[in-house]
Amino acid sequence: MTTSSTPSSVTAAQQREWILNTSVPYAVWDGCRGSTLKGAVLAKKKKKRKAKATTPGVFRSALRRLWLRSPERAEALKRTGYCCERCGVKQSKAKGHEVKIEVHHPKGVNLDKAWEESQKEMFVPADELEPLCVSCHKQHHHKGEA
Repeated sequence: MTTSSTPSSVTAAQQREWILNTSVPYAVWDGCRGSTLKGAVLAKKKKKRKAKATTPGVFRSALRRLWLRSPERAEALKRTGYCCERCGVKQSKAKGHEVKIEVHHPKGVNLDKAWEESQKEMFVPADELEPLCVSCHKQHHHKGEA
């Protein structure tokens, strides 16, 4: 079919095929109002994006989010009663008197070293990775435990 309208005697399967094989925009053909047909048109127009490599900035951000929610950090804050260990000031959210308490690593954290180590272990080329279902992945990791 080369026209922008179709006869009403065509089946839904024929309509879907016509939609996928034509370059007529979705809004031109009034018979294409069903959600399955609309999804078929949208699926055809959607472009695939190439996956981006993980960057140090994304890694740092993810580590920071992980740290802020860690049980170790929460335990350190609870241990001191949400107070500064050096001066004793208490954390406060009172308007005009906000005080935030941060948790410090006395030995320091080298995020550059963590990034380099994680690249060696986790962020390997895609051809070195093996997609598995949850069940197979669990079996692989727990096969030595019995």
